[in-house]
Amino acid sequence: MKVWLCCCMLFFQMVFSSEQESFVLCTMPKSGSYLIEKSLNLLIKKKAYYIPPKHIQRVFKQEITVPQLHFFFFHTHYPVPLEFLDNNKLILNIRDLRDVLISYLFFVSEKESIAYQRKVFDMVDKSIKKRKNFETFVEMVNDEKPVNERLCFILECAKDKDQDFLYLTNQFGNVFEIYTLDHPNIFVCRFEDLLSPRGGGDRLKQKETLKNVAQFLDVPLSESEADEIAHRLWGGTPTFRNRPGPKVGQWKQYFDDEIKTAFKEVFGEYLIYFGYEQDNNW
Repeated sequence: MKVWLCCCMLFFQMVFSSEQESFVLCTMPKSGSYLIEKSLNLLIKKKAYYIPPKHIQRVFKQEITVPQLHFFFFHTHYPVPLEFLDNNKLILNIRDLRDVLISYLFFVSEKESIAYQRKVFDMVDKSIKKRKNFETFVEMVNDEKPVNERLCFILECAKDKDQDFLYLTNQFGNVFEIYTLDHPNIFVCRFEDLLSPRGGGDRLKQKETLKNVAQFLDVPLSESEADEIAHRLWGGTPTFRNRPGPKVGQWKQYFDDEIKTAFKEVFGEYLIYFGYEQDNNW
């Protein structure tokens, strides 16, 4: 029995680090989470360890530690308390919200995605009214409907938390209202800056961003290492399964004047705050 207990203790000492990880990764859903995860994996040889909602607060209170060779990862649905940043660093991954919306549009049209969202909804809320609203939402985002109609519907839903089943207002608002983007322990990583030229990105900017991430994490990175990582980032993630790779500025193919007006009404101030536009005259 004693031998068994000793083996168990040794196992947990090996699997879990003794100290709280020095940084966490927080991303907007559909903002290139797989891309920043892959970047960090190649950069520091560690993998993302996703934290489910029920354990988020325990991470912030430092009641649980991250497994060895991993780093904590979660989405912007769960804002990080500013006091947590006194002794921890945060990499915040963002993307042009217009492209986030387009990515969501096609993601929620997939049968697997709808089944998953229905499962999550059943766990979170069993109210009959919200269930009816949810089924209406699923019907309206069906990929057989025109893109314009679906986008208008999603943006209209975002105005009401009982209708916003993509939680867009929640995830964008958390960053807008809580995070101070110039906080010394926050590194804001833009999806566009990490993207390969094949997706509309810029190689020099990509390498510069990798160097900045490395500097933020106090990790040495040579020019040749940055170049090698940059060339390995395109492809090889779930984003590429049965769909084309991500692109910068996809929203321009789908936003007409009606969609632009609706988007500005709901998310215009966020777009300016995140630095993607200077004003609403786009």
